Amino acid sequence: MAEFDQYVAVNNYDYDEHSKETVNDELIEVVDSQLPKRKLLKISRIEKIVYLTITLVAVIFAFAIIYSITTVQTINNKNAITKAENDKIKESIDELQQKVSELLRADRVKKIAKKKGLSDNSSNSAKEEQKD
Repeated sequence: MAEFDQYVAVNNYDYDEHSKETVNDELIEVVDSQLPKRKLLKISRIEKIVYLTITLVAVIFAFAIIYSITTVQTINNKNAITKAENDKIKESIDELQQKVSELLRADRVKKIAKKKGLSDNSSNSAKEEQKD
């Protein structure tokens, strides 16, 4: 330490003033290299606008895709419900047609006609069928 004081005294060197500048410059360089935040602060306004626009477009596209998927799912669900209702209606129509065909059987009609006192005249029905 004594040698350093002699060097400063001999050279008329102001140690306090120089050491502060050097130390501060070195610290600033170290801090700058270790903190990437300073680089982010140097981004221009145009770059910020571009990045913000890209982010907003990505978010809007994400919401649009989610909305379209949910809309398609809703339509598919309604379609499935409608198909199920149609199947039930077709099934009931088939059952009713089967009942009608059972009620219109010739044996049954002849049996009811005999109960009511009507006679079976097969020759007339054959002639009617030929005319049609």
